[in-house]
Amino acid sequence: MPDYPRPTLAEVTAAVPAPLAHLICTRLTWDEVSAIIAGAPPSTREAVATGWGQLKLAQTMWAHQQAQRPAPRPLPEPPAEWLTVKEAADRAGVDVSTARRWAKDEHVEARRVRGTHRINPRSLAEYIEKREGRG
Repeated sequence: MPDYPRPTLAEVTAAVPAPLAHLICTRLTWDEVSAIIAGAPPSTREAVATGWGQLKLAQTMWAHQQAQRPAPRPLPEPPAEWLTVKEAADRAGVDVSTARRWAKDEHVEARRVRGTHRINPRSLAEYIEKREGRG
């Protein structure tokens, strides 16, 4: 009889979160693990084998749960009339970096689309008026 306490699956998953179990089980194979512990006493090898089995079970359950989750809905595309940063900068008479900063600092309504900002022309006009003291 082994001289170690056998953890339950709940104890293993509490100690090793399922995403970490997934990472461990996808980066290591049982052959690699068993080679590492080859010189260990039999009770240690048995404990590792039990833990590995529980890690694999936790990983499998987590991967199954992830597969069942619906994919997040993509953000809606901004309307076609929204301006590129360059178009907004030209319309405002400022440098492109200034228009990009306005979007980043949320002075104007903007959305990131495929790595670039699109700026709401109405929001841009309101911000320009406010900056010029007319708003």
